[in-house]
Amino acid sequence: FGDLNKIVTAVGDSIFPLLNAFFILFMFTIVFAIIATHLFRQRSEYFVDFSSSLFTMFQVVSGDSWASAVSRSMFGTDEYGAEQVDTGVAFFFIVYLFVASTVLMNVVIAVLLDEFITSVTNTKVEADRMLVYENLKKKITGILDPITSALTSFDDEADLVYRIDEIYTRLDTDCSGGLDFEEFRSNIKALPGGENIRVTKDDFAVITDNGNFLGPTGEFNQLQFRSMMKGELERFSRRELANVIAFSDSDEFKSTVVMLKLLQGAVISEVHKTQSTILPNNQTACLQSAFAAARDDDRGSSHGDLFATVCDPHR
Repeated sequence: FGDLNKIVTAVGDSIFPLLNAFFILFMFTIVFAIIATHLFRQRSEYFVDFSSSLFTMFQVVSGDSWASAVSRSMFGTDEYGAEQVDTGVAFFFIVYLFVASTVLMNVVIAVLLDEFITSVTNTKVEADRMLVYENLKKKITGILDPITSALTSFDDEADLVYRIDEIYTRLDTDCSGGLDFEEFRSNIKALPGGENIRVTKDDFAVITDNGNFLGPTGEFNQLQFRSMMKGELERFSRRELANVIAFSDSDEFKSTVVMLKLLQGAVISEVHKTQSTILPNNQTACLQSAFAAARDDDRGSSHGDLFATVCDPHR
């Protein structure tokens, strides 16, 4: 009964606009009924008084025998008994019929059609709004999403670091160089989009990876805040990909997003493998020192001895 409900709703919504259109038609008919009473009361039984004239004019606008029964009854005849058209009578009824039936009735239809379209549109908009609301309830979100989403338009690594540092500066209102839970929770509401963010201790534990991004005093410094926000930005992108897959109706688009997720996972895995094979900074410094010593050594000692001499703290 969805279509029937749309029609009934549209008709119900159009009652008052239709009443306005019918009122204009009614007033126009009254004017012509008054004129007809004064002009034709001696010539036709249909116009002997105002009520008879008003009913006759409604008969004319309905198209019921207005020409044969009403107007032609007031035509005269010539000397041969043939009907003779009365120009004044014909002009009166043609003008009324044109304005009332052609113009005003079409206005009524236009009003009804406009209200029907408006009602259907409003119903569709409301349905779309409810769908968006239901999707928002199912959407995977993070506590810092309103803040993190503003970082997605960064140009490069330097621009991202600048934006994160700007957030940190606005949060660290006492300029202590540290940001604890209470300061973070209270000052984040002053950021654009942070008005409705309510950070709990459980949320703070998730954000800080159970304290791994905090110092010994339980505070962020600027570098730790950068690392935390970069991790939050990465998780935000993954959540958005998951939401896109969940709410998209296109299988082709879903497959494309899945391939992007697999590619992202492969890149991250390769980065981790590469990082695990890179020598620690102290060993790299040892190698550089050993090679420099080998170039300047006049005693001909082997590179292995030089490396052991430079890098072994016991020698």
